[in-house]
Amino acid sequence: MTCAKSLVLPQEILEHILDFLHDDVQTLRACALAARVFLQTSRYHRFNGLALAYPRTSRLSNLLSVSPDLAWSIKSLRLTSATHLALDSDLRLLQHLPALTDLSVIGPVLTSIAAHAPNLTTLRVRWTRSTASCKYLIFGIADFLSLEELELVDIRLSSQDVSSPEYPAAPPLRKLRFKGGDCAAAICGWLAAVESIPPFHSLSHDIRERRDAEEFVQLAETLSPLVHELTLRFIPEGNMNDALADTALTLCPFTVLRSCTLRFAFGEMCVPQNTSLPWIPTIIGQLSSSHLQTLRISLAVDNVEDLRSLASECAVRVISPAYFDDMRFLDWEGIERALVSEQLRGITRVLLEGRGSRTALENHIKTLCPELHSRGILLLVPVEGAPWLD
Repeated sequence: MTCAKSLVLPQEILEHILDFLHDDVQTLRACALAARVFLQTSRYHRFNGLALAYPRTSRLSNLLSVSPDLAWSIKSLRLTSATHLALDSDLRLLQHLPALTDLSVIGPVLTSIAAHAPNLTTLRVRWTRSTASCKYLIFGIADFLSLEELELVDIRLSSQDVSSPEYPAAPPLRKLRFKGGDCAAAICGWLAAVESIPPFHSLSHDIRERRDAEEFVQLAETLSPLVHELTLRFIPEGNMNDALADTALTLCPFTVLRSCTLRFAFGEMCVPQNTSLPWIPTIIGQLSSSHLQTLRISLAVDNVEDLRSLASECAVRVISPAYFDDMRFLDWEGIERALVSEQLRGITRVLLEGRGSRTALENHIKTLCPELHSRGILLLVPVEGAPWLD
């Protein structure tokens, strides 16, 4: 840090450095925090996605006092640390960020945020370590008078009772997203009561075991007529039969979907003996929205690529994107029946992610599924990794 403080460079060189780092936000942020000399031109850049633990807010406050222009560069902020309940002094930092419109917070500080950041338009709330009070959540959200986009992540309520003699007015929401948790019914009940249902809903859900599938069924009862964008990750701890057998999970009620992403991760190879593979055409066949335009399908399996690796020797499965060659073992006739059905007449793109050469699979589909091939809606998309598994 001593070297950084004594660094003196001509302004022209600083400009060139900042231009070079323009698309490298992580490095740019490191330069800005390490040497105040870089802050002179940092106002021309955007520190979107800045992550900050509550105990370290004072450090950023010190930087802002030296270079107030930096505050105008911070439009998106993620406050982390679930074990530290923020003090009012920590949250006062938000008052010094006039350009801040996008904020991610841990749930217990929700009601303390609005007074310090009244102009927020995008808010993400995560609450993973305990249950939340329904009243606390609703009144906390209602305090953000300019809020347009809301994302609620893994929030489980201590009670689903939302009865209240006076519901608070809702902010002017345009987009509502749920990721896990069980608060969807309560939030939608409140918005319906005050006649403020936003036009766009997004739902993301992970299914690892039967309980997850049953929770999704409950979510569908409330959200299926409203959801425009659906993302489902099937990551069974055993196989798909263990996770979905004897459950009422179906995608049929989602009749207004515009886009859908289905991601499958199986701890077995992509071979005919994999009993989870037949579930892929089954799930696709449940889609029933004539408004659906884009469907993305991801498949990750244990490719068993290096038997000499430590993971292989320890019998640890390494899940990675399936090879297009191996996807020939999927039930393509069943997939074709689902995709060319009258129910999905509005679909224009089906994106299938995979690795390796596409030639063999393309020829296989051309021979086995002539109608699907002739429509030209199926695109094989090469990917190197599967960040959605993290």
